[in-house]
Amino acid sequence: MSRAALLLALIPSLCLAEAGPARPPPPSATASVQERLGQARALYRKGSPAEARPLFESLLPELRKQPDKADLALALMLLGQIAIDQGDYQRGADWSRDAADAYRAAGDQTRG
Repeated sequence: MSRAALLLALIPSLCLAEAGPARPPPPSATASVQERLGQARALYRKGSPAEARPLFESLLPELRKQPDKADLALALMLLGQIAIDQGDYQRGADWSRDAADAYRAAGDQTRG
């Protein structure tokens, strides 16, 4: 095989190769809010709060629209904890206050 033919055979595969380990695809925008919330919680529980934070943040607008505020309260509480753990104390305090308000709105006085 000539050098040119070899290069022509290899170039497409080299162009399509990814650098580094393959990452899981981001959660689909079409995935339900509950599925995405479950994914964010799983990331948090497995010790990946830096990955969970943007997913929780992306859910907030949709969770705020839901009549039941329990999921919003949970997301805000976990975001507050993540922010505090990351040294973002003001944001953590803000999210924690918002979580307390959402828990009260959901009727759960015990977590506020």
